[in-house]
Amino acid sequence: PMLKLLPDPATNRLLWKEGLQGFYWFAPVLRAKAGAQVLLRHPTRKNKYGRMVLAAAWDYPHGRVVWLGLDSFWRWRKYYGDKYFDTFWRNTIRWAAEGRLKQGSDRASLELSKQVFDVGEKVEVSASLRDEDFVPSTAPACKLFILLPSGRKRSAVLAADPSEAGSYKGSFRFREPGSYALSLREGDAPEGKILAQAGFRVRMPLKELARPTPDAKTMKAIAKATRGRALSLEEASELPGILPPGGTRVIPVGRDPHPKELWDTPWLLLVLIAILGMEWALRKGAHLP
Repeated sequence: PMLKLLPDPATNRLLWKEGLQGFYWFAPVLRAKAGAQVLLRHPTRKNKYGRMVLAAAWDYPHGRVVWLGLDSFWRWRKYYGDKYFDTFWRNTIRWAAEGRLKQGSDRASLELSKQVFDVGEKVEVSASLRDEDFVPSTAPACKLFILLPSGRKRSAVLAADPSEAGSYKGSFRFREPGSYALSLREGDAPEGKILAQAGFRVRMPLKELARPTPDAKTMKAIAKATRGRALSLEEASELPGILPPGGTRVIPVGRDPHPKELWDTPWLLLVLIAILGMEWALRKGAHLP
């Protein structure tokens, strides 16, 4: 609905491809986040994941997010005025706000203990599920759909929590680093309407931060192998006497003892004024802001 500027699909697609003014710049990204819906792609620029993403959207449980990697929509006013410019932004704002206004978004929720996990770490998932009448579900389990970083999908099962009606819990471990997306869908079908969604990231464990204290034994072994010396904090005062003697080395950067800065020349100021004046005249001639 965000990209629907004309009612006829074929004419709308032709308008996007040939009718609207293009953009001078876009924000290059590697790929869309797992679970996001790609809206626009670059017509020619590619990477190993395909044509580069220009716009994407994500339907979160408590709202929606729209990402736009473009910044020159004002160029659409050249031939059409505000007609398509306003339509696009109205569609986008309406779609984003609709996620907050839909009552169905309160039927389910997904919660994670945190947003970033190490490879192999236990990912604990909690869910709550209600039926169409907002009565807590009594099903013994609910199906959870997982979108992997590779783009493949798999399903898992969350068991009912006996202590609270409509609550489900489960835990999983993932060996592949990257972004993951979890979703609960209506009717437990892969193509069903999304009732709740959550995302998280799995990273390689940062072992160097697990034990930040110095490893004196390893440091001494390295110093011995390199004919050096490992000092403790208490021995730091001995460091100046150990370092080899040396002096200050001056490297000349130019022959002129009194160099003149480029910005001191009046000609540069005149050139800049001429360029800015030319740019202003061209923009006014093309009726651009």
